[in-house]
Amino acid sequence: EAASEQLAFIFDRQGQAQKVYELLRPLEKNLSVNGRRMLHKASFTTGDFQLTITLGNRCFRDFQGSDIALTNAQAAAALKKTKESIGWLECALNHGLHSLEQSINSQIFDAIRQDPLFEAFLKTYTKK
Repeated sequence: EAASEQLAFIFDRQGQAQKVYELLRPLEKNLSVNGRRMLHKASFTTGDFQLTITLGNRCFRDFQGSDIALTNAQAAAALKKTKESIGWLECALNHGLHSLEQSINSQIFDAIRQDPLFEAFLKTYTKK
């Protein structure tokens, strides 16, 4: 497993998310903190949004960065989990996300953009 994580690290640095995903996905339950973080990133990049969310809570507990919270929000949005996406967006804002407007311009939020909950969240945020 350690060798697979080291190889995945090299692929990650080369931007080869699919290879990282293929290497680490079978080892998901036994990954180190860094291995889990790489799989979280790769699962999002390759479109396995359910795995991204599954790993998201633990990854956030490990690192607590706005980038992880934003990735979780995007994965939740892609799966049309509006409440979960909003929760992660609020978490990202609380942990230093600089531009909500820029972040939500991503097409991935189109899946929930018309949801009244999401619209209400945006109105609340823009009033601040």
